[in-house]
Parts: sequence; C-alpha cells; structure tokens
Amino acid sequence: VNRGRNLPELVANSLRDAIADGSLPSSGKLPSEPALAAMLGVSRATLREAITLLEAEGLVDRRHGSGTFLLPSAGLKNNMNVNFGITDVIESAGRVPGSVNVAVRLGTGPARALRALGLPQAAQVITLTRTRTADGTPVADVTDVLPVERLTEVGIDAGDMVAIVTETGSMQRALDKIGLVIHHGIAEISPATATDMQARRLQIKRNALLLRISQVDYLSEGEPVVFSDEFHLADAFSVTVYRKGGGRGN
Repeated sequence: VNRGRNLPELVANSLRDAIADGSLPSSGKLPSEPALAAMLGVSRATLREAITLLEAEGLVDRRHGSGTFLLPSAGLKNNMNVNFGITDVIESAGRVPGSVNVAVRLGTGPARALRALGLPQAAQVITLTRTRTADGTPVADVTDVLPVERLTEVGIDAGDMVAIVTETGSMQRALDKIGLVIHHGIAEISPATATDMQARRLQIKRNALLLRISQVDYLSEGEPVVFSDEFHLADAFSVTVYRKGGGRGN
C-alpha cells in the first residue's frame, strides 16, 4: 500500500482491488483483521478505519465477535471520498463496463463546461460524449471536455489527442497516456431530469429523475484539465461520503 495522508482510503482501495482480482473472496467472510493488516502492511488501527469506509458504503458488514462479511451488491456504489471514474464503480460491483453512443468532437464546447474551466466562449476543446453501460445496460450519460490549450504543455497536437481519445474511449485514460496526471477533482452533485436525448440514450422516460455529478479535475499545480458532466440513473447508483468527526450539536 502506498502511504500518504489518506492511508485508510488507500487501504480501502486495496481491499476493493483484492476482491476484484480474486486475491480475496468475492462473497462471505473476509480474513481476520491481523491477517488482512499483515497482507496490506498496515496497522490494525488503519485497517479498521479502512473497513469503516467500506462499511459506510454498504460493501461490508462488521459483526461483533464473528468478523467482517461482504454484502451482496444491490447497485453501483460511488464513494465520493475517492476520485473514482464510472468504470471503477462498475467494476467494483463485479459488473462489466462498456460504452455506446460514443462521439469525439474538436471545436467549441458546452457553455457550462467552458465556465467551469474558466475558458472564453470561443475556446477550442475536445468533447467526448458516451453512454456508459453495466453488463450492457445503460446506467449513465457522460460528457468530458478537455481544453486544447492544456495539450501544448505536453506537446500534443489536438488532432493526435482526438485520435487517442477515440482509441481509448476514455478521457482519463487518454490523459494518462500523454502524461497529464489528474491530482484531484471537485464535484457538484445535484438532481436532474432526463431530456429527450438522454431518455433515448438511457432507455428511460423523458423527465425521469437522474443524479447529476459535475466535476472539474485539476493538475497538481491547480490548473483545471478536464470537465465532466455525468447523468446517472437514479436507481442504478448510490453515493456515499465518509464524514469524519462527531455530531454537529443539533
């Protein structure tokens, strides 16, 4: 496990990965705390914090005197403490991620994205739109917007970047490929209703309830690098946030 200021979150990620790759059982009882702590190279106190995170997400059930058990996954659980992509969320639920209705365009972008990225109205951006699926079923409609000006920092031509995004089908994977590493993201969560186009793409009724997650991802220097606008099926995802500390006195 890589050590850092969010070690329990990193340990929780390692446990998810171990379950996904078969290193740990995908159902039933987890190994004992001493065994897990030794496997991950962390203290039992850190492991307990990590398990608390997984318990808050509804992934495990810690039973006093019996151990920790994995719970059946009723839906796709998005832990907002960690900068997960939809692919990670779908895979963590043991389902197969996919994309349909994929389109990549070079030109001007949506006004909301330009405002979020602090760009002028005429700025050139690369826009990736697609419908994300889990086991072939549509679960989210996603738009990612990347400013062309960010590509000059790594000497990549806009046309070449369009080709890389098209090849990978993922803005984040394309950024990794050219060496632009996302440091952190700031997300805004709000309710939304499906437009006619979203209803067709997600195979739902117009005005059906959606969960909107709009996010700006930043480089380590604090420069915005990509804007994402995700519209999730309200009954396909649940969102969890780890809120440390005691009550608020009310």
